[in-house]
Amino acid sequence: SAIEEATLTADLSSEAESSGGSGDFGDGGEMAANGLIATNTVLSGAAAYIKNSVVTTLGSGDITVSAENTATIEAMVVNATTSGEKAIGATLAFNTVGWLPQNILFQAIDALIGTDIGDEHPADTAAYIQSGSAHAAGAISVTATNTAAITADVSNETTADASGLDGATGTTFGALVVMNKVSGRATAGLGGDLQSGDDVTASAQDTTHLEAKLQAISSSTIDSTSPFSDGSATGFAGAIVINDVRGGAVAYIESATVNATGNVLVEALEDATLTAELTTEAEASGAAEFGNGTELAASGLIATNLVLSVATAYIKNSTNVTSGGNVTVNAQNTANLEATLVNATSSGETGIGVTLAFNTIGWEPQNLLFNALDAILGTSIGDEQPSDVSAYIQNSNVNASGTVTVSASSTATLTASVDNKTEVDASGFTGASGLSVGVVVAMNKVSSAAKAYISGGSVTAIGGISVSADDHPSIEATLILVSTVTADNTDPFSDGDATGMSAAISLNDLRGGAIAYIDGATITVTGGDVEVSAIEEATLTADLSSEA
Repeated sequence: SAIEEATLTADLSSEAESSGGSGDFGDGGEMAANGLIATNTVLSGAAAYIKNSVVTTLGSGDITVSAENTATIEAMVVNATTSGEKAIGATLAFNTVGWLPQNILFQAIDALIGTDIGDEHPADTAAYIQSGSAHAAGAISVTATNTAAITADVSNETTADASGLDGATGTTFGALVVMNKVSGRATAGLGGDLQSGDDVTASAQDTTHLEAKLQAISSSTIDSTSPFSDGSATGFAGAIVINDVRGGAVAYIESATVNATGNVLVEALEDATLTAELTTEAEASGAAEFGNGTELAASGLIATNLVLSVATAYIKNSTNVTSGGNVTVNAQNTANLEATLVNATSSGETGIGVTLAFNTIGWEPQNLLFNALDAILGTSIGDEQPSDVSAYIQNSNVNASGTVTVSASSTATLTASVDNKTEVDASGFTGASGLSVGVVVAMNKVSSAAKAYISGGSVTAIGGISVSADDHPSIEATLILVSTVTADNTDPFSDGDATGMSAAISLNDLRGGAIAYIDGATITVTGGDVEVSAIEEATLTADLSSEA
């Protein structure tokens, strides 16, 4: 047995504050600037095997080969900047499990543009018996269990609270660039001459999880004693985030001779899950009623979330697989992506909120430009790489005293929610005008496939033979876009304007397929049924709303 457990925990906090630079009548300035760059990387693996050897147990002894790998990152990053006039806060956070380290420049490019400069090096677990012979009085078991996980919570908050008799001005700028990537893989295999007085098992299980939280908040307020002040408030919040989850599980019997008194089980289980809660907020307020000051708040959120996963179980090129019980080849692939995006902008004059959200299961990663083109124009620049599950017996002779079951099951679920709200409330004695702009581009794509089959060779079972494939892809998309503006002028003769604009583009693409068959094989059942079934259930639900 081999056990690897690699854990990285990071709690990072950076704060900057400035206050009291000048009195009510002075011309002094206050500025606080804060930058935080965090890189967390875990690479790990575990392997256990018997190779080119003769292993025999007498009495009731088992032969067990097991490998277990756990790789986790728990990262909390907090950046807080506070000032009485100008506040600037920038955070770059890069968390990876199963990716080779690279310099900050390349990481930033990958995060900003959505490229794939970095090299994937999965958190890997492997267990196998290869060549030689393994004769056990008891059971023969080969298991590989892999867990790769990231929990990341990143916050960037900038606050400016400006005050004075006249001309108080507040400016905030907050920017976040975040990349979270996790890759895992588990492989379990059997080969050679295998004899067991009990069960024979090859089992691979991979669990790849990512939980990402992000907050980018920028608030600028001014408080001028003079109602004729020309002070201005400006708040900007921007975030770009990439969350990438990839996993795979493979279990097999290949080029083997197997004689088992009990059951023969070949099983691959994949569970890839991505949960993202992303929030940006920008606020600007406090301009004087009679002055010529301005209020501008702008918030931008760009998020790319993707899941790639695969599960494969098979018996292949094996001259004799004999079981005193059942023979089961089972593969299951579960891919889940849940993304919640909230972009909120509020201002007393001009508010702009823009959200770009790209969520995919079963599509290769691509850069930001190509994602935007696919979403806006409906093109298919990106390459499909379905969330795939396969189970099969190929070119092998299988004999079971019980049943033979070949099953492949895929579930790919994407739940996406985008909430983009821009609110402007302009007021003044005269000439108060408001402009509110909200824009959303959202793309949700899922591709999955399930395949189960028997091809070539011969399969004999007393209790029956079942070959089944079922595929269940789904998209549930919610989009809320609201752009509101009100202008309240005390002067009844004012020429103030109120303009609200909103625009949304949403693309939802769901693809699935289930295939089950027997082809070119000799099938014999002495007591039971032969069943071949394929079930496909694809569900797309979209609730889209745009208001101005």
